[in-house]
Amino acid sequence: MASRLIERLDLAIAAATDPLRREHLKAERAGALARLGLLADARFALGGLRTQNQRHRDALLAAWIHPVDGLIDHFESIAPGAMDKFQRAYDLAESERHAPMQALAAAWLANCAFNASDLPALSRYCRRWSR
Repeated sequence: MASRLIERLDLAIAAATDPLRREHLKAERAGALARLGLLADARFALGGLRTQNQRHRDALLAAWIHPVDGLIDHFESIAPGAMDKFQRAYDLAESERHAPMQALAAAWLANCAFNASDLPALSRYCRRWSR
């Protein structure tokens, strides 16, 4: 099952000349796989991302790994541990001043708060990004 997003990411991965940019795109693709419910494929991709992160030691790649891992947990069983992974992604993105990752992590944190009917936390996560 190929979505337009997966197809777009596959093309971007193939065209990327920078190895780190390629890994960031692969992480984005793994997250898309998890959102589509292709959890085994997402887990496999996550394993490759972890291996590449050990090689590159890139903070943004590390930040990408956390939400992918959290999305797998979230879509597998709405595991409470997913929120911790989204928070780690947010913290890493904040330290790197990477606004797109901050927004992504804050959105998933807000989603988790909504699912838990924690409206004060939902409001806090929405305000966090709207600063």
